[in-house]
Amino acid sequence: MSKTEKTFDVEADGVDPSPKDRFRLIYIIFFFIGIGTLLPWNFFITANQYFQYQLRNQSLPTGVDALLPQYRTELQKVFSTYLIISSVVPATLGNFLNLMIKDWLPVYPRLIGSSAIMLIIFIITVTFTKVAIDTHIFFVVTLATVAINNVASAINQGSTYGILSVLPGSNVRGFLEGQAVAGIIAAVASIITIAAASSPTGVGFAYFLIAVAIIALTIFLFIVLFKNPYFQHYWSRRNVAMHDDASQGNKIKKTFVNLFLAMNDVKWTGITSFFIFACTLAIFPSVFILLVPANFDADSAWHS
Repeated sequence: MSKTEKTFDVEADGVDPSPKDRFRLIYIIFFFIGIGTLLPWNFFITANQYFQYQLRNQSLPTGVDALLPQYRTELQKVFSTYLIISSVVPATLGNFLNLMIKDWLPVYPRLIGSSAIMLIIFIITVTFTKVAIDTHIFFVVTLATVAINNVASAINQGSTYGILSVLPGSNVRGFLEGQAVAGIIAAVASIITIAAASSPTGVGFAYFLIAVAIIALTIFLFIVLFKNPYFQHYWSRRNVAMHDDASQGNKIKKTFVNLFLAMNDVKWTGITSFFIFACTLAIFPSVFILLVPANFDADSAWHS
């Protein structure tokens, strides 16, 4: 078999050769992109010890553990609630914004631009771990960066789903599996940094530096993706199909019909997902983060 025959699957009519995903490279790329899209959110909700330390009562006497439950400030108590609000509302707005700009801003600059914004946000967050700052200023700036990050993340995820829609379904699975693994990575990174670092700020520095590295990796992977022949093949077919639809007229009507049919197919899955997230996000992290274990040990590095 020739090299060409190994590389291409030729359809029955011999007209449309489709390149193979050699070594499942595209699947692996989307797996890591999936990790990169959800990791920022998972890092923010898992780095509780660092945020509680930055919002501590700084007027306590030297030697008093400001992270003990009895010394919690009002900002420490409400931070997680405001964190959720600063995440969910901007993410919703980001999804609408992505729909508004998709027709005049191509998907590639949307992906690279939103990823770059997320990278800058986490570089700022890393910087804050080494800078002494007033608790109220830290509270406001952190929530502002979280809001901006989630707008960028929503645009990034929406654009990624858009390019996944023109590829074989196995790539969607890789992306979703990567998002699932993001939570595990965040939890493992938290455990490692707490065990290795000597202070909460050291934990935060190492933790968010990992996020910077992973987001930088996703930017590199997006660049590699758009240069890959397998991706270019399916993406060029998508461009031809869009041109044909536009030339046939009734584009708006056809779009709404397709949207209605798609939503009807996934209505029960969507309703189920809505109630799952409504319940889980209502109690985690805003409520769970304030709970104290029955065997609480103030001398343990893990008591938070």
